[in-house]
Amino acid sequence: MADCLDAIDPERTASILTDATDAVLGGALTIATGLVIAQRDGIDAVATGPDADGHWQTALASHAVVAMGRLGGREIGYASDADVLFVHESRDGEDDAAAAQEAEAVAKQVVGLLASARPHPLEVDSDLRPEGRQGVMSRSLAAYGEYYGRWSALWERQALLRARACAGDGDLGQRFEELINPLRWADGGLSTQDLREIRRIKARVETERLPRGIDPARHLKLGPGGLSDVEWSAQVLQLAHAGRIAGLRTTSTIGALQAAVQAGLLSADDGGVLVAAWILASRLRSAIVLGTGRASGPLSPGPCRSRSVRSGWWAASSAWAAAGSASSRTSTVAAPATPGPWSSASSSPTAAPTTHPHPRRPHRPVAHRLGGAGARRRATSRARLRDVANRLVAPAVRRSPLGRGARAAPARAGGPQRVPTPGADEADRGTRVSEAGR
Repeated sequence: MADCLDAIDPERTASILTDATDAVLGGALTIATGLVIAQRDGIDAVATGPDADGHWQTALASHAVVAMGRLGGREIGYASDADVLFVHESRDGEDDAAAAQEAEAVAKQVVGLLASARPHPLEVDSDLRPEGRQGVMSRSLAAYGEYYGRWSALWERQALLRARACAGDGDLGQRFEELINPLRWADGGLSTQDLREIRRIKARVETERLPRGIDPARHLKLGPGGLSDVEWSAQVLQLAHAGRIAGLRTTSTIGALQAAVQAGLLSADDGGVLVAAWILASRLRSAIVLGTGRASGPLSPGPCRSRSVRSGWWAASSAWAAAGSASSRTSTVAAPATPGPWSSASSSPTAAPTTHPHPRRPHRPVAHRLGGAGARRRATSRARLRDVANRLVAPAVRRSPLGRGARAAPARAGGPQRVPTPGADEADRGTRVSEAGR
């Protein structure tokens, strides 16, 4: 009710929903572990119940859940699923294989329990795990370290930007975060080749995920200036600069944008527009869910949305330019003197002026631009609508903040695998970064 009446801040709403989801995942993990132990050792093995922290003394391993996507960023909405990773560690004296078998059964129980919950099931998605759906659901901490040290792809680095331990053994979750920190916040930043790969994946997401027949300008997530543009803009700045700017080491989209403004990577104007666009799109998605019951859907045509989208697109262009080149106000990220196991061997992009891919028009403050009868009358003029349509309803390769020349790459058929066991196509799995936390 408070959300419908605009009486609560969207960040507060997301925080409340995230805390509730974390608690549900923690409860489901405790119950699932007890069920697996009872099925294996009999009912007497769980007769004493879990301890105050929800841990079972007869378990063979410690278990933890790591939130990913919007859940990891504490930004979920009313219709969001829960993107997670499962991690375990065998207890002293226990067989590693037996502990792994228990952890796999626990992870599957968690997913099944929450999928069958009534009246409101929760979809738990673990597709961002190593090897995707082809891989095991739960890995040991050592196995994650080996995989990320040898086989991790750039899209996995990007996905881990939002990784946050949310349930289960707190010490294990914290050690998982410490394990991945050198990977997601690498000192080497982004190379030119890395940025090109992110552009390719982003263009493919826009090409393949937008529903057919939907005006891109009306899609709150994947349309120009929508949630995806803002979130990817924040993430590419983190990948490029978090190794040297501590403020960017956050799982929050808004927190990352604020840190980018403070560090001089974005102007205060561009940062404010990106934050305003993200909040507006989040509010509208919540309104659609609460008003219609649909998990998602396009927005009805309207001048206010069109004007806001265009501003979000311009600001996103600035973020990508800041990540792809070093302007006079930022220094190029240097490669580490002693590369770590996950450090990029290639250097950062060479210095170049930060420019927009298209000439930019001046714009009024966000509050004035989105409201006022005069603004609405001006926006409804035919010339204005034609201008908006010409700019927004165009091929994705030209309207994306990735700039000109970014094209969706076709799916690869076969080819050498990066992991010892068969896995999902790397580019297909890369699109899960955008899908995480609907």
